[in-house]
Amino acid sequence: MKLIFMGTPAFTLPVLEALSKKHELLAIYTRAPKPAGHGMKLTKSAVHEWGDAHNIPVYTPATLKEELVQKEIADMGADAIIVYAYAMMIPTAVLNCTPKGCINIHPSLLPRWRGAAPMVRTIQAGDNETGVSLMRLDEGWDTGPVFGQEKVAIAPDETPESLRDKLNPLAVDMLMNLLDNFYEPTPQSEMGACYAPKVEKTEFLIDWSLTASQIERNIRAFEKCYFILNGKRVKVLKAKVLDGTGATGTTIDDKLQVACGKGILDLEILQKEGKNSTSKHDFLLGTKVPKGTNLCAIN
Repeated sequence: MKLIFMGTPAFTLPVLEALSKKHELLAIYTRAPKPAGHGMKLTKSAVHEWGDAHNIPVYTPATLKEELVQKEIADMGADAIIVYAYAMMIPTAVLNCTPKGCINIHPSLLPRWRGAAPMVRTIQAGDNETGVSLMRLDEGWDTGPVFGQEKVAIAPDETPESLRDKLNPLAVDMLMNLLDNFYEPTPQSEMGACYAPKVEKTEFLIDWSLTASQIERNIRAFEKCYFILNGKRVKVLKAKVLDGTGATGTTIDDKLQVACGKGILDLEILQKEGKNSTSKHDFLLGTKVPKGTNLCAIN
C-alpha cells in the first residue's frame, strides 16, 4: 500500500521500520523541532530523524486544519494514513481523504481509556490487564470502530515504558496483518467507556493523604512523583507498600518509611534535584531524615 505515517516519539519507530519494509511510505507527518538541552537547540523528533535518514519527505505543520495542508495530504494519493502517538487533532477532511481512512494504534482496550494518556491511567487505576486496539479514527476522541485488539497482563511493577515494550510488538503484528488482509472494523461499544486525560504537572507532587497503594501506583505511572525536603524536590522512583499507621505525611522512623492515608510507603529509590538516582541507603548517608519529619510541606 501507499501510506502516510503520522507520529512523533521514538517508541513508534518499530512500526515505521515494519511499514517501510513492505509498503511505500509517501510521507511522514510529525511535530515540529523543539528547543532541547542546555543550549536549547532546535531538536527534531525521533520520527523526523528517521525520515531524514531514509529519504522520506517529512512535514511538520503546526496544524492540519489549514486547507493547503489538507490538499497536500489528499494529493499524495495514499491508500491509508497510519497514526501512532501523533498528539495532534486530525480534522474530518484528513480523516476522509484516503480510501481506507486513518488507522490508529491505541494502547488500551477500547472503549476503556480513550484519550491522551491511556498507559499512565491504566497503571494508576490498578488495572490487571490492558492491550492494543487497532481502530479507524473518526471525529470523536478515540471513538472510532475497532479492527482488532490484543490483551496483555499488567505486572505488579509495571511502568509505561515496560508496558510499551510489551505492546509495541503486538501493534506491529496487528497492523501488518490488517494491511495484508484488509477487513472492515466493528463499531465500539459505549459500555465501560472512560477517559484518560493528559497528565498535568500538578499530579507529580505526592499527596500523602492517598492510600500507600495508590501513591505507589502513581509513582510508577507518572515516573516523576516527588516530595519536598529542606525546600528541595526529591523524586521517588521506586517504593514499596507496607502495613502500618502514623501521622499522614510524616516518617514513622529514620529509614524513609512514610505514613499515608492508609498504610505505609517505604521509599526505596530516590533522586535529588540535579543528581543521579540512588538507593535509600545511599540517600540517607548524605541526608538525615529523622522520625517524625513532615513531608507534606510544599515550601
